Amino acid sequence: MIEAISAVFNVNALITAINVFILFFVAGYFGSGMAKGFLEKRRQAVTDARQAAADSVESAQKLKAEYEAKLASADSETKRIIDEAKATARHREELKDASAKAEADRILERAKVEAELEKKRVNDEIKQEIIDYASVAARKLIADNIDAQYSDEVIRESLDGIGEGVWQN
Repeated sequence: MIEAISAVFNVNALITAINVFILFFVAGYFGSGMAKGFLEKRRQAVTDARQAAADSVESAQKLKAEYEAKLASADSETKRIIDEAKATARHREELKDASAKAEADRILERAKVEAELEKKRVNDEIKQEIIDYASVAARKLIADNIDAQYSDEVIRESLDGIGEGVWQN
């Protein structure tokens, strides 16, 4: 009986093994197309993801290069604007200096003209005082009845002594 049970188990095991083999064969035959399709889709998705990542990296590198170029351009533009502002400030400073120098020259020239006018006025006043002094001296001489020769000599001496430098200016 044990032999009969053993034989039944052997036959059952053999039938089960054949059924499992047939099941795997049928599943492999019909399922391999589906598995291949799934694996192909998965492979394509991975390839697309890698390509998208590579494109993103390339795009990011281009953007980085553009950004760095813009920064360099902004730096040079900033330097140009600063240099331009410095040049404008120097030019304005030079204009102010030139304007101040011109104003100082005008003031100096005006002072010279005023000094010359004052000098002429003083000379005219001195001449007038000399004339007045000579007139007073002449009246005094006439009043004292001094002869003409003596009065001419006194007037000449007075004029020579007082205004010699003034008359020449």
